[in-house]
Amino acid sequence: MRRMPFESEVADDGGWLFTQADEPGGAETRPSYCWRRCHAAAPYAGAWYDYRR
Repeated sequence: MRRMPFESEVADDGGWLFTQADEPGGAETRPSYCWRRCHAAAPYAGAWYDYRR
């Protein structure tokens, strides 16, 4: 995921662009569910910041 300008096509997703690729550097696809199912509930503007080590 990466933050985009709010004027972009991802403004409805809090300005975040969620993509996935089958391999590093591979073609990216954009699943439509990431924001609605999970990140919309995150406390920090779409990010969780609770990564555990």
